[in-house]
Amino acid sequence: MLETAFAAFSLGRLAVFTVVSETVTAAKANPQTRAASGFINAVLRRYLREKDELEKKIASRDEVRFNAPAWWIGRIRTIYPKDADRILELGTRHPPMTLRVNVRLMTVEDYLDRLKAAGLEARRVGPEAIELVTPVPVDRIPGFADGLSSVQDAGTQLAAHLLPVKAGDRVLDACSAPGGKTAHILERADCAMTALEIDALIIFPISLFQANMPSNAYYYLCWHIQQWRVLSYMLRLKNILHFHKKLLGVQ
Repeated sequence: MLETAFAAFSLGRLAVFTVVSETVTAAKANPQTRAASGFINAVLRRYLREKDELEKKIASRDEVRFNAPAWWIGRIRTIYPKDADRILELGTRHPPMTLRVNVRLMTVEDYLDRLKAAGLEARRVGPEAIELVTPVPVDRIPGFADGLSSVQDAGTQLAAHLLPVKAGDRVLDACSAPGGKTAHILERADCAMTALEIDALIIFPISLFQANMPSNAYYYLCWHIQQWRVLSYMLRLKNILHFHKKLLGVQ
């Protein structure tokens, strides 16, 4: 709740007193946070009084400076002691908008021509990767809605090339959401794909890929996703029951 309030402060779309008032009202409305509503009110009001000093102090922390957890910062500094800060600073920059061309439907060269005809300057940065010089909404990207391209980082696109998949192979993607690499593999080879994802809430919309999938790959994808949703629910239920038994001291 406090994180939501601080995010609202940073966006600046609402008056600060409105953010404080609505946050406290929400806290009072929830039985789990009602008792803490006064504390929440005090924290938010103190932040507003000491905003400049607090933000200056927190900005000096590496976790805030690099927007990364301390363990990751420490690991980068251990592996790359001379270039660590430069590498971490690069991670805070907004990435370029990179597209992956669906080579089942169009060559990279032909797609570059389509982008040029649409007035979009772009350059090739990988086997199927095209980087737009200026990012645009996806509804302005030619053929995006028809599956000619999708948004995917150029480095991530290399995964499908490092995995030597050929037609007829059986492939297991054991952590498949949101499905970019899974779809890329299917675009490159007529393989039987088994895609698993433990969190049904972030599972990718398989209907978007149905039109461009071989029938056997689509069958395996749909069937295993449905099976894994059931398994995921059962595992979560088992963990919840185990937690409550442990809490109550029941064997």
